[in-house]
Amino acid sequence: MAIAVATASMIQWSTTWTGTAPGLPGTQTVSGTLASAQDVSAYCSAVDVPMNSAVIEGTTFGSGGFKVNYPGLKDGMLTLTLLNDFAVSNLDTIIWTIGLGTTLYYDVKATNSARGTSNPSYVGAVILSEYKPIAVSVGGVPTVQVSWPTTGQFTRLTS
Repeated sequence: MAIAVATASMIQWSTTWTGTAPGLPGTQTVSGTLASAQDVSAYCSAVDVPMNSAVIEGTTFGSGGFKVNYPGLKDGMLTLTLLNDFAVSNLDTIIWTIGLGTTLYYDVKATNSARGTSNPSYVGAVILSEYKPIAVSVGGVPTVQVSWPTTGQFTRLTS
């Protein structure tokens, strides 16, 4: 088993994707990678990529007194805690330039090594639905916490 302390996770994003992009409607096989990727790992102190499936109850009188559940729609989120940097061309400028309401592709890996079977990429598309540029207390570091919802399919890639 290869469990290690997280010290070098890779968090990248881009507004463009090469190959078959995640997030497109319809059944597809996601392939390719980010085009002109922006590596935001140096700004990121925490990342969370929860994936969920709704559970729809379908209990009937014939279920013997037990609830019956069915899998429903899937969704996900990309949640980042970022140390904000207001200097020209740094994090605040990057997010501000992308703009709210924009679709952004992400690629998150446990380490900064190449994508592979022991270092898969979790990829998807999110909508920039919020941006809170300043959250700081006296003597603290300015942070940004964002939770952007996925749109369409997200997946795990190993090649």
